[in-house]
Amino acid sequence: MLLPHSYRNTQLRQPTNKLTDSSLGDCGMLRHVIAIGCILAGTAASAEPVRLSSQGIKDTIAGSILHIDTPLGTKLPVRYSDDGKLAGRAGGMVANYLGARSDSGRWWVSKNRLCHKWKRWFDAKPQCMRL
Repeated sequence: MLLPHSYRNTQLRQPTNKLTDSSLGDCGMLRHVIAIGCILAGTAASAEPVRLSSQGIKDTIAGSILHIDTPLGTKLPVRYSDDGKLAGRAGGMVANYLGARSDSGRWWVSKNRLCHKWKRWFDAKPQCMRL
C-alpha cells in the first residue's frame, strides 16, 4: 500500500503541442478526439436546413443547368433559362419512362417553391418542389 508521503519522485514533463509527443499518451490523444467530436456534434446540432425564398430560388436557378439524380442512377440535365423556359434531355431507360428523349416547358416560382410544367414529361402536369 502506498501512502501519500511514499510516492517516489518523478520528473515533470514540459507540455508540448505535438500530437505525436509520447507525454500525451493514449489519454492525450483521447482528449483531442473528444474535443473534435464535441465541435462536430455542436456544428451538426446547430445546422438546420435553409429554405430558399422565392427570390433566392429565382436568383439560384435562372440561367442554370441542374443535373437531377434519377432512381435509375443516371443524371437528367435540365436547363432553366432566364426567360422561364426549361429544356431537358434524357437517355436510355429514363427516356423510355418519360416517353420522350427530350422535352421543353416552362418554370416559375410560387410560394417559395420551384415549379415546372413540361410539354410531354410527367404527363404535362405542373409540379412544384421546395428547395
